[in-house]
Amino acid sequence: MKNNRLALCLLAVALSAAVLATGCGKKKAAAVEDTVRALAVRAQPAASRDFERRLTVQGTLEAKNFAHVAARADGNLDALWVDEGDAVVAGETALFQIDPVSRENALTIAKQNLAVSKASLEVAKASAGKTKAEARKATLDYERYERLHKDGKVSANEFEAAEVMNAQAKAGIAVADAQVDLAERQVKQAEASLSIAEKSLADTKILAPISGVVSSRTAEPGEQMSIGKVVLRIDDLATVEAAAYLPAQYFSEVEPGQTEFRLRVGGREAGKHTVTYRSP
Repeated sequence: MKNNRLALCLLAVALSAAVLATGCGKKKAAAVEDTVRALAVRAQPAASRDFERRLTVQGTLEAKNFAHVAARADGNLDALWVDEGDAVVAGETALFQIDPVSRENALTIAKQNLAVSKASLEVAKASAGKTKAEARKATLDYERYERLHKDGKVSANEFEAAEVMNAQAKAGIAVADAQVDLAERQVKQAEASLSIAEKSLADTKILAPISGVVSSRTAEPGEQMSIGKVVLRIDDLATVEAAAYLPAQYFSEVEPGQTEFRLRVGGREAGKHTVTYRSP
């Protein structure tokens, strides 16, 4: 008997719970129905809409044009006039200088050598002029002695002496011309040496190759430099490129020249752009 009463009680409790649940359900349905009736509905004609698939990624901005500025001379880095963040102008802003003193001395010597070579050329030309004048005199003497010898008015020895003098004078002209030619070549050689010395000195002082901003400095004053060692990097910020890495599943959907992206820099909108390159 005890077991039957327990079962009934449990059944009664179950039925009561079911009734309560049913009653609550009706109240909720009524409330929802009232809410739906209160909503305003507006019908509009069907229209096509563009949908976008968006992917947000982080990337970097890099200058499209940049220059690594390297030393063009060996020696001590005597001066470095710019620092990171400094703006520079192509062909105007002096960047750094490497050991100009030894090149200045070499330039002075080259100028002196050129002056000496030019003076030697003038001497050679004057000497050649004198030699040619003497040769003309020797030729005239030879022709006169030749006529006198034919007339029997001078001895054979005298005629032969005039003949030798004429031959020597002609040979002297060749020597004088060769000396002038040598002096001219020495002048050209000295001019070439001067040009080299001037360029060597010019290479010690480096001007900005492009306009932009110094983005890195890899040397300090007092360091020993060698030709080709990079001292600075300059970025031309007039044109920059945005680069980002995307998940592999999106690779095939990116089309250079077609796929567009919006750029935000430092929390600011930087406009809408088109992808120009996709790495293979």
